[in-house]
Amino acid sequence: MLRITLYQMRQNVGRLIAAGIAILIGTAFVSATFLGGQVMIKSSERACPAKFAEADLVVSGNYH
Repeated sequence: MLRITLYQMRQNVGRLIAAGIAILIGTAFVSATFLGGQVMIKSSERACPAKFAEADLVVSGNYH
């Protein structure tokens, strides 16, 4: 079985390279999506307190 698999891989090098490139592109897309999501989360977490950085007094209500 291994011999047949290796033979087919040698016969279809172009297909093997295409599959490898597709895997790399898919992995890069998922990584970029996660990275972009984290950047948006962190920037919005930092933007909210920045509004009150120059304030002398901040009043917040707790509704319990």
